Amino acid sequence: MTEADLPTAWLLARSSGIVAYVALTLAVVAGLTLRTRLLGRAVPPAVVTQVHRTLSLVGLSSVLLHAGLIAVDTEVDVPLISLFVPGLAGYRPLATSLGVVALELWLLIHLSFRLRGRIGVKRWRALHFMTFPTWLLAAGHGVLAGTDSAQPWMRALYLGSIAIVAGLMLVRAGSVPARRPAPKPTPAVPPTTPITTGGTP
Repeated sequence: MTEADLPTAWLLARSSGIVAYVALTLAVVAGLTLRTRLLGRAVPPAVVTQVHRTLSLVGLSSVLLHAGLIAVDTEVDVPLISLFVPGLAGYRPLATSLGVVALELWLLIHLSFRLRGRIGVKRWRALHFMTFPTWLLAAGHGVLAGTDSAQPWMRALYLGSIAIVAGLMLVRAGSVPARRPAPKPTPAVPPTTPITTGGTP
């Protein structure tokens, strides 16, 4: 069967999955660029932050389209419920489960942008750090379940994205200053009272 003979839904599902992975990778790169300040003053941080959020939204929209098209396609055994509960898909269950978990985490991370003021910056940062496991799950899903994974151009895409993200993470790790232990507070010394021997000088 040639590419022209494949159902349109299946072709769109493959395309949207690739777009989702590329968008997620670029969102991770934008986030790491913001944290490492590699662009310096060339690009304002607010612009990088907006690009980061936009890429996350584009990728999330693409992966939702990808999941929906997979569910309605008759070429694979992926019932609708399996898009919410990992392990229920008949088509490559492990690989599909990785994609389901990545989708759920991605959705949670994206929604956290709107909840930052309510959950606090510390919790938001801890949740936002889940972007890296989410990206790894998405990469694993693509490699194991993607129809085009064996293609040279797709391999180059995966290897290139992994190299870029890994390199930026190393730069990020090297740019974080070591935290020094907080100095112990010096106990306050009460003022001494002059000792008088009585009488008038």
